Amino acid sequence: MEAWAGVQTDPATGLPKVHTSGPLKGFYFKNVTPAWVDADVDPWAVLNAPVQAAGVNLGNEAVVIVNGSRPKPGYGMVADVGPADGGGECSTRMLQDLGVPKAPKGDYIFIFFPGDPRTEKRAADVMRREAKEKFESWEVDGKKGMKAVEELFPYRGEYDYQLEEFRKYFRASLDCVLGKNRR
Repeated sequence: MEAWAGVQTDPATGLPKVHTSGPLKGFYFKNVTPAWVDADVDPWAVLNAPVQAAGVNLGNEAVVIVNGSRPKPGYGMVADVGPADGGGECSTRMLQDLGVPKAPKGDYIFIFFPGDPRTEKRAADVMRREAKEKFESWEVDGKKGMKAVEELFPYRGEYDYQLEEFRKYFRASLDCVLGKNRR
């Protein structure tokens, strides 16, 4: 009998499960923990060593944010165990929820909520709802949810504006200290 490693198999046949649609059509399903999680259906982010060390476990809520011209969140859970060096990754469904292309590039923010492991099967809409509830109640310096993210991680336009304001202030301060005719 053949043994397959690293891919999901059909319990009835013992053969690898194959994606029948989407960007991974024709490829095997990766072996994911918990086994019921489907990257094409369920929105999730990977559990890696640094996140796990912070008390995050499989099944906890996760939010992935595209920090573009305006931040855009995707809600889901933590699934699969990632690399020890801490690379971030998320499911195909999470990427679709975020509206990003097949080969995403850019600035992404991952927010995880620690708790006891939760490996029971949940529907994708339940994952999203639970993660959104946690995110919207998450508070930093009196700001909740997306307001906290915008304060901690300015989007590109806001960052550029703040940088230009700093430059103006710095130039004005130098002019005051060194005199208007500085070289």
